[in-house]
Amino acid sequence: MDLKRLIYNDGQYKDKIIFIDISKRPHDTRLKFGAIETIGLRGLATEIEDIKATHIKNSTPFLYSCFERFNYSDTLHTPYIDSTARRMLFEKGIIDTDILKNHISDNEYLFSRTEITSLLELMQTSKIRCACITAHLANGKTCFLNLLSAILLSIGWDVFFYQHENVHLQEELDSFRNTQRSTAIIVESYHLYFSLLGRMRRVMDNPKIVLILSSRTGIHNSVNRRLSEVLEVSEDFIQEFNLDKLAPQDINSFVDLLDKGDYLLNQRSLSHPEKNFLISHHCNSSVSAALLKYVHSQTVRERLAESVQLISTDLTAQKIVISTFILQMLSIDLNANELYSILDIKGLPQSTLNNSGFQDLIEIKSGKITSHSTVLAQYIISQQPPTTILQSMEVMNQHAERIFSADKKHAIRAAFITYSNLNLLILHHARNEFINCKILEYYYNLSQSRIYDDNPFFWLQYAIASMELPDYPRANSLLQKAYDCANQRSNFDTFQIDTQYARFILESACVEGSTSPYNDFIVASTYWDKAVKSSKSNPRLVICQVVKAYPEFFSKYHGVLSSEEKNKLLIDTQKFIDLAQQNNIFSRQHNRPSEIIGEDDLNTLGQLKKDILQSECVPVLL
Repeated sequence: MDLKRLIYNDGQYKDKIIFIDISKRPHDTRLKFGAIETIGLRGLATEIEDIKATHIKNSTPFLYSCFERFNYSDTLHTPYIDSTARRMLFEKGIIDTDILKNHISDNEYLFSRTEITSLLELMQTSKIRCACITAHLANGKTCFLNLLSAILLSIGWDVFFYQHENVHLQEELDSFRNTQRSTAIIVESYHLYFSLLGRMRRVMDNPKIVLILSSRTGIHNSVNRRLSEVLEVSEDFIQEFNLDKLAPQDINSFVDLLDKGDYLLNQRSLSHPEKNFLISHHCNSSVSAALLKYVHSQTVRERLAESVQLISTDLTAQKIVISTFILQMLSIDLNANELYSILDIKGLPQSTLNNSGFQDLIEIKSGKITSHSTVLAQYIISQQPPTTILQSMEVMNQHAERIFSADKKHAIRAAFITYSNLNLLILHHARNEFINCKILEYYYNLSQSRIYDDNPFFWLQYAIASMELPDYPRANSLLQKAYDCANQRSNFDTFQIDTQYARFILESACVEGSTSPYNDFIVASTYWDKAVKSSKSNPRLVICQVVKAYPEFFSKYHGVLSSEEKNKLLIDTQKFIDLAQQNNIFSRQHNRPSEIIGEDDLNTLGQLKKDILQSECVPVLL
């Protein structure tokens, strides 16, 4: 027990000096400190017991290893916000919880978002059992969860973050099931831990527990409909809070913080409302876009470029930094030993540890290796050659078997084959035919390892990469391979394959031409209908493909389609407009903002409808 901290936590001792003597001594030499009060050993023991009962409610706390309790560090001094703290927060994403402790409600360090207020109200009135915090990369999930945790702690809640599974997991889950204290359990990147969520069903029997899950928006949209069944919690008590766009009332606080960090110096002459306009219109109210535009200014980029140059002189440092940033962008959390293992690194040489670029970009502490900021990771990865990124992923995937945790092993295996993840790491504007060929080669190399031989999801992703080249004959073979693997699994829902197969039919018809375009349209429409009717499907994902395919198909073939065939296309277009509108009503009613289909997509389908009607006199049989 830290006696110094315990004693000084008590109000009556805060401004006093305490001497603990082995034997009784005269006070003369210490009278200069003021009046002296003497108590014996028994008196001191009594005082400590009294103080302990006040400040340590549970003298034998339950020890957690799979979950980490949110708390502040043991520093006795009060940290303050200076330019370094702001730079560490904005540029590197490093949150000092001791600073946060003293600025929970004043918006001086992290600003409270409208979504926090709404969530807290629901939690305190027991109107929610599970909250899903969603956002695209670098839009503020970590800051949101830290501020939410600090607020909950200040009003008497216990807050825990899931770390990893070990032999104590069931014991820890049982402790949550039996707790009498209001408790929030936070699982980040929850899509990787459905086995954990399944084991938490009985925990959710305790009304004192609120589960808070976070994930990237797109991933959440593809898996969230499983939550109610897995947790055995009614959908009415599961709500999503999407952070992709700042609420208008929150932009003001965000601009204040950027101003205090001197990140808007070039905009100094603008009024506050004009600065707000920059964030809302030029950055689409996105935290990520604003940080990339204003925080990662030319000065910051030059400093980071210098650090990148320094690590390029040390192959080990370069491998660790690039791999760490890739994993961070894909929401995979490995400790230092796990990362070294899959990179085949046998310990760090001192030259790497001393590399100032290495020290600037990542941090190694208590066996964990972190880069903190996803914005920083996004920027650094964007500066790397795509071939370097693909090579790094191939090496990590090859050695993933060395990781003990089944969850983490699965996370790497699944994340590294997902084509949308490659889109995050290698942006479209940075691609050409050579890079697309390298991506296809990456999938080919993975296919040769035989790890994914019977995995329908892998062959589907390989097919998507082939369509991007485009190589439609190969895509067709790979889609058939995906169906073959799916058919070998009992009750496997092929809605994802169906969605992409329909896309393949119309896209290849538009690019390579077709002798029977209307038949192609009918087949594609049939597969999309099947996908939409799946209980696991998300209509938004299907409609996104329809929005891209139907207008292009009509533009190419409107001259050869008969009036009757155009009418069928018109009816189908209206069907998807109706489906989109029904989806939006459902999403708003069930608080699923990220599943709402945007006005742009609805307008595209509306315009297609007009184009079909205007192409000639089409009988309206809607």
